[in-house]
Amino acid sequence: MLSLVQGCSVLHTLPKLLPVQLTASDLGSLQASLQHAPTALRKAVLDEAQAGLLEADASVSNKQDNTSSEAVLQALLSSTSQVMLSPDAEFEVFDNIVNGNQLSIRQSFIAALSAYLTSPSFHCQQPLYFRYFQQRYYDSRKLASCSWSVPFAVMQEREGLKQTQLDMRRVRFIHLLFAGEGEALASRFGHVALRLIVCPEAQSSSDADCNANLAEHVVLGFGAHVNDLELDIVKALKGDYQAYLFAANFLDTYRNYAISEFREVYSVPFNINTLQREQMLSELSEIHWRFKDDYAFFSKNCTGLLQQALNILLPGFDKGEGMDDLFIRPDSFFEAVKGSDWLETYRLDTLEMAEQEGYYFSSTKPFYDRAVEAVLGAMSAPEFDDVDGYLEANPVMRRKAIESDVKYAEQLRQDEHLLEAQLMLEELAIIRSERRIMTVAANYFKDLDVPKIEVIRRALNTEQLMTFESCLLTPIKLIAQPIPRLAEIPDIADVPQFERLSKACKSEEGRESLRQVLDILKNNDPEHWEKIAAFSFYMTESYRNVEYLQTGLKSALP
Repeated sequence: MLSLVQGCSVLHTLPKLLPVQLTASDLGSLQASLQHAPTALRKAVLDEAQAGLLEADASVSNKQDNTSSEAVLQALLSSTSQVMLSPDAEFEVFDNIVNGNQLSIRQSFIAALSAYLTSPSFHCQQPLYFRYFQQRYYDSRKLASCSWSVPFAVMQEREGLKQTQLDMRRVRFIHLLFAGEGEALASRFGHVALRLIVCPEAQSSSDADCNANLAEHVVLGFGAHVNDLELDIVKALKGDYQAYLFAANFLDTYRNYAISEFREVYSVPFNINTLQREQMLSELSEIHWRFKDDYAFFSKNCTGLLQQALNILLPGFDKGEGMDDLFIRPDSFFEAVKGSDWLETYRLDTLEMAEQEGYYFSSTKPFYDRAVEAVLGAMSAPEFDDVDGYLEANPVMRRKAIESDVKYAEQLRQDEHLLEAQLMLEELAIIRSERRIMTVAANYFKDLDVPKIEVIRRALNTEQLMTFESCLLTPIKLIAQPIPRLAEIPDIADVPQFERLSKACKSEEGRESLRQVLDILKNNDPEHWEKIAAFSFYMTESYRNVEYLQTGLKSALP
């Protein structure tokens, strides 16, 4: 049996097995299905089939002739020793980024070649494997056009996964996106991904219109599926996580990096033509729905996997100076690609211009520092010194400090810039607290057992249990569950339907209901629920602070 050694190139030679037994009907069906196959490949398959053809004798006269051509092909390919019908080193390169480690190289090759020879839509639904077979077997057939739309399951943080049909004609550019270093160990050297610049639906959109259409931009990046919401470095080093090609909303990505984590974000267009871009989009969709492998912190991380993918997606990508080495660090990879001809690096020549045009997004920390300075300068007796000090303060006490400082409250009513500064700080508090609630709750639920479930069930009534399910369990489940792996790019009718987050949970009433539920659980089981309830209280009161600043200040006029 063939075994795959990860990272090593092995020669896929297979022992000669006993021939597969076929009927004349099987052979006839196979010949019909192969009539448009490349000549040399067709001959190799039929030669293999002839060797397995059964004599028409009484021992097989009752055999039912209902075997599909694809099943017959898979049986033939599983026993062949022909080099032409066996995987080679190039197939392994393709398979590592399409399939990952879900199947052996041999199994994957058999499934792919069988589908290539029998499925009329193979070139649309498995475009990467089709390109491999097209090149290997000199396939020059003219094939039917594929749909302009390719599907992705895009994660939207406040709504869950959304099935998105992306019209390739609306994708004007593909960027290499780099987020600068973060404070966490896992983000010490940044993060790299791809950004799809999706234009507005208007047919006459300019490049500037497309760059400004941020709400529809999509980020594609390899990462570990972290079912407890925070990367455990030990697990990452041990390879305990699975890696996928994730799709995310760009504004969520910006919010996480530039606002929540104060990181710079660079987004540079690839120097590719329209045909390359369209081919790349369809092939990225295939990887998105199919790829799954062990995440390895020092090899198969966001950088190494993206580099391996680009080596296939953009033939010649690995031929540039210094690009033949496998990169581990995102920052080193980004610098190397910037030095090649693959990126329009001149877009970053002047960062001020790059920021105006949407190629550079500065860290928002200076803005929040200035916001704190403005608030500190206006308040009579502030009890904080910087952004961290502000965020650590009890949100109720923050609101009371404004209410009791009559002079400052009046300044907020009169000075729009000061009010905006105060709102910015409260909104940052919300952004950071939302993820903390999910993280702490996920850590609790990963060890959920019957006694814990009983505590929850006894403590809550039916309505409260529904709130608990909709507003806490479901968001965690939607974030933690992996995207289902499929055998090919799905048709529109076959795209999985994803559960969405309840809109009621996003309302003030929904947040208050969840806070009350968590308070009940905290009183019944303080050891496990006190921290979760504290974050829920913090978030709910921060939302109330925003509401107070937007509407309550005016109603509080003497």
